[in-house]
Amino acid sequence: MVLILASGAVPAHAASSEGTQFTEVSSCITDEVSGWTFCQAGTERHIEVRTPSGVAVFQGSGQVVSTQTSPDGEPLTVDNDHKFVSVFAYYESPWFYEPNVIKTNATSVFAFPDGASCTFVSDSISVLDKGRYNRDTVTCTP
Repeated sequence: MVLILASGAVPAHAASSEGTQFTEVSSCITDEVSGWTFCQAGTERHIEVRTPSGVAVFQGSGQVVSTQTSPDGEPLTVDNDHKFVSVFAYYESPWFYEPNVIKTNATSVFAFPDGASCTFVSDSISVLDKGRYNRDTVTCTP
């Protein structure tokens, strides 16, 4: 069983309707002990559809850029793009869902202070809590 906390949003022909939800994040914190600064900024959009037959579908995408800066000013930047689609059978309680199908796709580009970069691409599908497909690739340039 999976615990999901998500704001409800569905088209008019489904059980309820609120539309697409947008989330923006922008924050920085500095660790006083180590001197490292951690910043992130990005957006995500998602929609939740609950059908009268008891199926819940979550779909979304987003982009988040994270920067970690060392005390001497050397930055490590991670640019992440992601997409997801999840199909659940849900219970009477709106917060508990039984996963049927979960598909994710994410690309993260790590940019290092010396100009090198690495791109991580991950695709996965699970059905009824069992991984059915998982492909991860890493490509780096000096």
